[in-house]
Amino acid sequence: MAERRLAAIMFTDIVGYSTMMQHNEASAIASANRHESVVTEQVLKENGRLLHFYGDGSLSIFNSATQAIRSAIKTQISLQDEPGVPLRIGLNIGEVLIDGQKIYGDGVNIASRIESSGVAGSVLLSKNVFEKIRNRSEFPCQSLGRFAFKNIAQDLELYALSHPLLTVPLPGDLKGKRNEENERTIAVIPFRNLSDDPEQIYYCEGICEDITHALSQIPDMKVASISSVKNLWNKFKNGDAVGQQLGVAIICEGSVRRVGDQLRINVQLSDLEEGYHIWSSQFNGSVQDIFEMQDKITQNIVNFLEPDQTVTKSPGEKPKNSQAYDAYLQAKFHFNKRSQKHNLKAMQLLERALSLDPEFALGYATLARVNIEQFFTYDPKEQWEKRAYVALEKARALDEDLADIYLAKGNLLWTRENGFPHADAIKAYIHAIKKDPMLSEAYNELSRVTWHVGLLDLAYAASLKTTQLDPYFTDGHFRFGWLEIHRGNLDAALALLRRVPEGSLAPSTDVLISQCLLFMDRKEEAFNRLDSIPQSLHEDADYCGMKAVFQALKGDGKGAEFWIQEAIKYGQRLGHFHHITCNIAEAYSILQELPKAIKWIRYTIQDGFPCYPWLISNPCFENLREQPEFNEILESTRVEMESYRTLTKDFIIE
Repeated sequence: MAERRLAAIMFTDIVGYSTMMQHNEASAIASANRHESVVTEQVLKENGRLLHFYGDGSLSIFNSATQAIRSAIKTQISLQDEPGVPLRIGLNIGEVLIDGQKIYGDGVNIASRIESSGVAGSVLLSKNVFEKIRNRSEFPCQSLGRFAFKNIAQDLELYALSHPLLTVPLPGDLKGKRNEENERTIAVIPFRNLSDDPEQIYYCEGICEDITHALSQIPDMKVASISSVKNLWNKFKNGDAVGQQLGVAIICEGSVRRVGDQLRINVQLSDLEEGYHIWSSQFNGSVQDIFEMQDKITQNIVNFLEPDQTVTKSPGEKPKNSQAYDAYLQAKFHFNKRSQKHNLKAMQLLERALSLDPEFALGYATLARVNIEQFFTYDPKEQWEKRAYVALEKARALDEDLADIYLAKGNLLWTRENGFPHADAIKAYIHAIKKDPMLSEAYNELSRVTWHVGLLDLAYAASLKTTQLDPYFTDGHFRFGWLEIHRGNLDAALALLRRVPEGSLAPSTDVLISQCLLFMDRKEEAFNRLDSIPQSLHEDADYCGMKAVFQALKGDGKGAEFWIQEAIKYGQRLGHFHHITCNIAEAYSILQELPKAIKWIRYTIQDGFPCYPWLISNPCFENLREQPEFNEILESTRVEMESYRTLTKDFIIE
């Protein structure tokens, strides 16, 4: 008997399947079989109903949008694992008529059209699906515009799930005709360095950042992120191609030529659809005039696009001395390289900038961040912490409205020497975000601290925001992967960690991947991954701590104790020790040395990691569940977590 009902409809399709069959039939069939296996598993997990497989695709229905989206995300993440299957997914909600294994209705046709518009790794939604989940922070979405489709009466607005493990199609990749022209979109393409000195590229980067920041102040103007533009520029080396991939209406391009102390900056705006320049200008002056030139450039561009808009700047954002600004731009260039060598170079350049202009607030705030990085990551000597305090206080005295001050303050507060004051650090990061909602690093740090105190939902929302603002931020993906291990989303965690560039944050990334594989019950892979870490990286607390856990799992108490002592030796040199102490507690718990496990759990909490959900869910602590002391610890950390929840209850990440 036919059944009529409202359903969430999911179509899946393997991208390029016909071509795969032509080139390697066995591989194509294996991909189809893997697709069928994964889709079947994930649909059933969400209580969905599989109606049809058709070789390289599938059709399923669910009782709710939430179930359909969860199934789609898990399917995509699972199929990223090798051997990967390039899949696109489309979702819609509509009334359907089900007759056995056959299904009819416009809702089905719409879901099919949506799926066909996607690219490998994407999950596209209709507006009626988006409306059901728009307030769910775990399902961030991005509008792609309105499209006309064959045999569909009305234009459809499409949305893409923008989780970092999913692909958001660039407008140039989408099939279908866009009916709404989005004229208020712009990308600032990296300016060309026409100077004889290739290191003058930092001037180009500084000008592009300045223009991007100014354009972001225009109401309803969508400005492509600097990191997205850079990534596409590195791929295409062509402004029009970058703009088309980003789907913007206008691109801003330019060049900088420096000869001695003289600067010539050319800037132009181009309408991509019409294919011609709509504004251009040349700016000449000396290096000493750089601030006036930058302000004039940005205000001219803004005036052309929005005549009544005035660019506002905090007084502490720029130095008064042009040579100080030159040194500052070089320092930022080196700081962003994220290595000890470049960090020390950035420190030297900032000190030079501030000797030339002692009233440069942003310079002091950046110097504080560089010293904190040196202290927390590379060399935990008191001198770096003291220097950071001095620089931060000078920045605050000069301009207390700079967001970077509060980002640096949070980092400086949240140290072992200060007892990891979580509440104060959280307040500082929230303050930084309120001052500058586009500051991706502030969201990343907020995620770190809220995760440590058990606020995993807020940490998740902050990590999502980090990766949305800066999709190529290595530390953001690394932290997000670690967080997902603690949230129990192991497939997502593994995929995120595998996106960290090879060799980055070594050996910590490999250590976390091995832990993730262990919790996925892929023990042999986990052991092999840890064993693959080069000998030169074994003098590392993260490696030693995980090695102790693995030796305990193998029943090697003597070996576990050896690596515990190694972990202590290397860990005590660090600015924070709590993850290693947690590993030590895990090893002792596995070995049934329960009093020692309890001792190290207490140390972990005191040293800044009172993560109640992790204590609850960590499988390595199974032997402690019946211990009264352990349950007392659980209750105290739960109460502490609730106090932080109260602190953050009115803060919402948009």
